[in-house]
Amino acid sequence: LSITPRADPVKSMTDRRVRDAEVSGALIPFFRGVAKDKSSGTQATALAAWARTARPKHAAELSAALRGYLRDGNNPYRELIIMKFGTIESHATQLALRAVLLDTKEGRAFLGQKGSIPERMRAFAAIAIGHTGHADGVDALMQVLDTKGKSVVNLRGSAVLALGVLGRTGNATLRGRVQRYLIENLRKQAWPTAALAMIPGGLAATRDPTVVPELQTFLTRFRKPRIVRQSCALAIAALAPELTEPLLDTLIGNARRDPDDEVRRFALVALGQIAHHHPRGEGDTDPRTKYLTDKLARFYDGSFKGINLQKSDMPWLYLSAGLFGKRFPEHASEITQKLLPEAKGAAHVERRNAALIGLGLLGSKRAIPELRKMLTRVRDVRTRGTVAEALGLLGDRESRAALQELVVGKDPARVRYGAAVGLAYLADRASLDVIVDTFATTRSH
Repeated sequence: LSITPRADPVKSMTDRRVRDAEVSGALIPFFRGVAKDKSSGTQATALAAWARTARPKHAAELSAALRGYLRDGNNPYRELIIMKFGTIESHATQLALRAVLLDTKEGRAFLGQKGSIPERMRAFAAIAIGHTGHADGVDALMQVLDTKGKSVVNLRGSAVLALGVLGRTGNATLRGRVQRYLIENLRKQAWPTAALAMIPGGLAATRDPTVVPELQTFLTRFRKPRIVRQSCALAIAALAPELTEPLLDTLIGNARRDPDDEVRRFALVALGQIAHHHPRGEGDTDPRTKYLTDKLARFYDGSFKGINLQKSDMPWLYLSAGLFGKRFPEHASEITQKLLPEAKGAAHVERRNAALIGLGLLGSKRAIPELRKMLTRVRDVRTRGTVAEALGLLGDRESRAALQELVVGKDPARVRYGAAVGLAYLADRASLDVIVDTFATTRSH
């Protein structure tokens, strides 16, 4: 689950996003060309990008290209490619995916092989079934989940996520069936731990907030398996529609006192995520919202001072605070004052980089001049790359030329990568040629 905000962090740049005509006229032919070049080390990546952007009229051509890659057993990323069949609207494709999932004779023929289909391939076929959005896949997925045996543990995890995606794309009846099935198995805890840990993610994939109380109940109980509680915290972050006092108290308690390191950190992220998408109108003066946000602001203030928060959890605090300040700008100045010194001088690189991303998520324009200086002065390649990403998150168009120079320059790959990500966050089509040219000339995959 992503820790970046749901809303576009660079709203001012939306008018410069790549247009549909540019996708059809420039990007799709580019992806298609690279995808058909078998000598390219990035053939699979290009196929995946083509599948993501292809139009319905290209379905037959795309399907043939994907299947051609699949049927060559020497290709290294066949599992990735079968997942992309989930983007193709075709009854025959849906039947083929279910055949691969269930390891039938037809599924083996589809892949061009005679032996049994590896579990990993079947797992990615399950994800593809989820993305097709067709209810016919539910029974096949549940059949896999109800099969006993250690040999299908990873396959079960993928089937859980696929069910969640189907629950989101289907009607209310289908969604209810999926949710009841997953919650029942979460309570029973009869599945292997690896599969149980995916249930909160599957419920989150339905995007239905009515399951939050069930996840919250599980999170508040100090019971094993630990990884399931960790997953519950992340799922709550993705699903909870707004701040409520019971949820706020639960997550603050987890962030301060939970004995599980990851639960503490994921609770911190959840606080920021939920605050970030808390409903708020123009000039909102709702006293309930003010009460909750003031309470959360006091938590952040104390945590920055190290009160009831472990030092090792500070990077997660910085990300959380950035999201909170983005949604409630009346607290942004105070958070900037706390994050900027950490971004410039924290002893640990993880804290520096988290503070930089926190400033980017916050949208702190006050930080831009300092970050521009850091882009040229910082020696640590990890931090310098993160500075580039943060400038992109901040929508700093004046840094575009500097980021472009880094992308095509001779800096270490981590810096160039960060600069490319920064340009992507800027969503500036003026940088498209630079990115494509760099792709054509770099040796790095």
